[in-house]
Amino acid sequence: MTESRAAFAELDSTVTGMVRFGDNSVVTIVGRGTILFSCRDGGHCALTGVYFIPRLKSSIISLGQLDEHGCQVLIDNGVLRLRDRERKLLTMVRRSANRLYMLPLHIARPVCLAAKQEEEAWRWHARFGHISFDALKRMAKKEMVRGLPMIEHIARIKQPRQSRRSKPRAEAETRKKLRVLRTDIGGEFTSLEFGQNCAEVGVGRHLSAPYSPQQNGVVERKNQTVVGMARCMLKAKGMPAAFWGEAVTTAVYILKRASTKALDGQTPFEAWHGRKPDVSLLRTFGCIGHVKVTKPGLSKLEDRRKPMVLLGYEAGSKAYRMYDPVERRVVISRDVMFNESASWDWTKSGARKDAQQQQAAVSSTFVIDEEVEKLGHGGQGGICIQGGADGAPAVDGLGEGDDDAARQSSCLRGSAGVAVGAAPDAAEYLDADYDGKPVSYRLVNDVVGPATPPGLAAQVDKAEELLFGSAEEPPSYAKAEKDAHWRQAMEEEMNAIMENGTWELVEPPPSCRPISLKWVYKVKRDERGEVVRHKARLVARGFVQREGVDFNEVFAPVAMMESVRLLLALAATRGWNVHHMDVKSVFLNEDLKEEVYVNQPPGYVVNGQEHRVLRLRKALYGLRQAPRTWNQKLDTVLKEMEFKRCESEHALYTRRAEHGQLVVGVYVDDLVITGASKKEIEAFKAQMKKTFRMSDLGLLTYYLGIEVEQRKDGITLCQSSYAHKLLERSGMGECRPNKTPMEEKLKLSKDSKAGKVDATSYRSIVGGLRYLVNTRPDLAFAVGYVS
Repeated sequence: MTESRAAFAELDSTVTGMVRFGDNSVVTIVGRGTILFSCRDGGHCALTGVYFIPRLKSSIISLGQLDEHGCQVLIDNGVLRLRDRERKLLTMVRRSANRLYMLPLHIARPVCLAAKQEEEAWRWHARFGHISFDALKRMAKKEMVRGLPMIEHIARIKQPRQSRRSKPRAEAETRKKLRVLRTDIGGEFTSLEFGQNCAEVGVGRHLSAPYSPQQNGVVERKNQTVVGMARCMLKAKGMPAAFWGEAVTTAVYILKRASTKALDGQTPFEAWHGRKPDVSLLRTFGCIGHVKVTKPGLSKLEDRRKPMVLLGYEAGSKAYRMYDPVERRVVISRDVMFNESASWDWTKSGARKDAQQQQAAVSSTFVIDEEVEKLGHGGQGGICIQGGADGAPAVDGLGEGDDDAARQSSCLRGSAGVAVGAAPDAAEYLDADYDGKPVSYRLVNDVVGPATPPGLAAQVDKAEELLFGSAEEPPSYAKAEKDAHWRQAMEEEMNAIMENGTWELVEPPPSCRPISLKWVYKVKRDERGEVVRHKARLVARGFVQREGVDFNEVFAPVAMMESVRLLLALAATRGWNVHHMDVKSVFLNEDLKEEVYVNQPPGYVVNGQEHRVLRLRKALYGLRQAPRTWNQKLDTVLKEMEFKRCESEHALYTRRAEHGQLVVGVYVDDLVITGASKKEIEAFKAQMKKTFRMSDLGLLTYYLGIEVEQRKDGITLCQSSYAHKLLERSGMGECRPNKTPMEEKLKLSKDSKAGKVDATSYRSIVGGLRYLVNTRPDLAFAVGYVS
C-alpha cells in the first residue's frame, strides 16, 4: 500500500475498502493498481495489487504476500534480499536502526505496461521456432529440458498443423541394426548409388506408391511440422526464402528438443541420448548478433564486433552459425552478443536480391571461430544498436584470423556504435519493423527506452556495493574503524566473545609473555559473488606460541574434498537433499586446558588498566590448539547424539535413525548434512541450534569456493567464480582460451632464457590450480606437471 498517486502505472479507482492498524486507527482505500519499478539489472518489474491510501505517511509492502506469489524473501545477518520467481535479485537492503527494512524502489514511467513474464514467454516462443505456449509451459513444468524458465502466458497464437553417414551413427548409438528403410519414390532414394549402398549393408527398402503420402504418413506429417516451423521463423524476421535450408535445419534442431505427444514427459533428444537437453543457448532465428572480429592486426579504432544474422547452431560444436549479409558468407562463432528483438533490413542495399543470388554462399563459404569448442558468454550480454539511418552500423568485415586472432572477451570494450551490458538481455530495444508479437505485449524495457544503459550495469553494482559497504578488506584496525560496517562487525565479535566468557582481565604473572591480538576483516559473498556480510575476527598471533608451554597437540581432522564429493554423489544417486550449517564463533565454544595470556585487543583496551592482560578461558582464532579443541568438543556432542565416526574419514559421521540414515561432514565450522529423511535433518538442525550458536544456511549452494547446484536429476559442482578470480590474481584476466589443458608434447627445462619469476607467486598460482582440480579433473595432469 502507498500514498503516492504518481507511483501507479495503472489504477482502478472502483476498488475501495478500509484498513485498520494496530492502534485501531482506520484509513480508506481509494483504489488498487500496479506499480513498475526498476531492477538492479536495468530491467523493470511490476508490483500488482497495490492499494492507494492517500492518508498513509509511508509506503508498506507485505513480505508474506511476496512469498505467496513465488518471490524468495531471505533475511540473514541484518540484510534483506528479495528475488523473483526466477531467483533474480530484485533488491537488497540492510536493516535500519528501528529494525525495519527500507526498500529503495525506483519508480519507472512507462508509456505502456507489459509484464516481464510476457516478455520472457514471447522470447522463448521465438527461440523455439514459434511452437505453442502450451508446449513451452508443459516442457518447463515437467522439467523436460534444462535452461528453460517457467512460462506463464495469457495469450495464444494459432499454428498450422544425409543418409549414408546417419546409418552407422544411429546403429552405434542405439546398438540396433537398421533392417528396413521406408521412403517415397523421390530421385534421391531411387538412384542406383543409393540402391547399391542399401544392398551392401543389408538394408531392405520399402517404397510408397506414387502420389500416396498416406503410405508414409509419419515422415510426411513430420515434414509438414518442420516446414511449418521453418516458414514461421522466416516470416517472423522477414528473411528471404533463400535461407529455407538453414531454417529447416534449425527447425529440426529445435524439434528434437521440444515436447511431443508421442513421448510422455520426454523430448526426442532425451529419448535418444538418455539425458535432458540444455536449451539455455537457444536464440531467436534470424535475429541480429554481433560477432567478435578476429582479424589479425586489428587497429585500436576498428570495431571489435560486426552485426550478422543468426542462421542456427553448428553441428558437433557449441557454436552459432552467423550470416554476414555484407560479405555474403557464414561465420561459425561462439562469441556472439545477441539482440533478439532486432532484425536485418533485407529490403535495402539489394540485400534480398544478393541473398537469393548468393544462396550457395550460405552453405559453402564460412569462417570458423577459433573458440567454438566451448561457448562462453555468447548471448549473455544485453546489447543496444546505435546505428545510422539504415539501422545497421557500418563496420569492417570479419578477418579470417589465425590461432592468435581468437581471444576470449568477457565484455566489449571501446567499440564504436555498440554498448554491451553485463546482465542477460538487459537492454533489448524494440525494432519498429518487428511483428513477432502484438503491441499490447511488448516489453516495458522496449517501450520506455534505455532506463539504465547496459554498459553501466557493472557500475551500478559497484555503486550499490559502496552503499552497502566497501568490498575492500581493510588491512588494519586504524582503517577499519573509519567504516560503520566494520565497526558493527567488530562489535558483534566482541559481544560474542563476552557472552562466551572467553577471557578475564588479570594482572600479568611473573615471566608472562602475552600473545598479541589482531583484527582480521573478511567480506563474505554468496555463490554469485554478492556481498552478504562484513565479518571481523579477533585473532591471536599463534605463531609466537611455544610448544609444550602454550600448547601440546594441534591436529584436528577435516573432511577431505574427495569425501565431500563422495557424499554429494551418494546424495545425488539416492535423491537426497544436502543442507548446510555454519557454527558462529566456532573456537569460542570449548574451554582451554593450557594457561594462555593475551594482550587486550586493539580498540578495546580498558581505560586505566592498560598494563593488565587477558587470561583465556576459551580458545581464540589463531591459537595453535584452537582447531583441535573445537573438534574434540564437536566430536563429543555428535557421539552423544548417537553418531558414529567413520574410521577411514574422521570428519564424517553417520547415524541410523527410524526414518533412514543421516550423514554429516565436518570442515571446521561448516557442516554438510544429508540423509533420506527431511524430518531427521530438521531434527538434527534443531539439536545443534540448542547446543551451539548456529546459522542454518538451508540447501547447500556454496561450499569452500565451490558452487553447488542441486536439481532433481543430479548435483552439479562448479568453480567458475574461483577460476575467474584466479585468472585475475595471476594477471591473466584477458588471456586467450585454449582447447586443451596444456600444450601438446610440452617439455619444461630449467635452462630457460625467460626472465625470473617470483617463486612465492608461482607456488600460490599452482596451489590455486590444484584446488581447481576438485571440480576440473581434466586439469590434474597439467597441474601435476608444473607443480
